[in-house]
Amino acid sequence: MQITKVYTAHLEESDMEDRQQYAESDPRHHAIKIRNMLAEVRDHLREDVRARGGVGLAVGS
Repeated sequence: MQITKVYTAHLEESDMEDRQQYAESDPRHHAIKIRNMLAEVRDHLREDVRARGGVGLAVGS
């Protein structure tokens, strides 16, 4: 929801700074990028679960 979006935006800004530390050919650059992408998917799925009233809750939090 709103808190998730603010938190994700903060992560994106932080991850962007972290990625800029490493050359694009450095695996850490891509690991940070993938971590951010997965966080976005996780947050989107959590929003979907909340919107459906908890039906089909995902395992883990």
